[in-house]
Amino acid sequence: MKAIILPLCVLGLMTTALADDIRPQLKAMDDAVCKAMQKKDLVAFDNALKGVISPDFKYYETPASKPMTYAQMLSEMKMGLGMMTKVNLVDTRLLSVKSAGDTSTALCIHRMTGLTTGPDKKSHSMSFSGVSIDVFKKVGSGWKYVSMTWKSQEQKMDGHRIQAGK
Repeated sequence: MKAIILPLCVLGLMTTALADDIRPQLKAMDDAVCKAMQKKDLVAFDNALKGVISPDFKYYETPASKPMTYAQMLSEMKMGLGMMTKVNLVDTRLLSVKSAGDTSTALCIHRMTGLTTGPDKKSHSMSFSGVSIDVFKKVGSGWKYVSMTWKSQEQKMDGHRIQAGK
């Protein structure tokens, strides 16, 4: 489930002005990622990120976890999104951006709500919220997304907190 939240991280970065020249690019990606997540469309999600993901991108479920590659993260997302019967809301808000030289670091808060079928074969509401640390590197005239690390996360089913991955 955690892996499906990467797009939320990206959404926060889409609305962030890491540099004046990236604003239109971020807005376009934001729109595309939101639409893809609402439809559970990983092909559209991947297409929205192709130009921004660094070849050495790393995804961390916790600050101390072993990193995943972008391909591994997409595989986890596919499994997580497959469990969702409907995605109702995908929302990201930028908390801060700090830039130093060719590196920009964004702190983002993410939310996602939807429906899933539980072990009891009934429909249940699912929600996720979390804070991520996202790092971009300036490459030529653009920015490449090099890492995403979850700082904190919370998942709920029917309003009750559950342990991630359950």
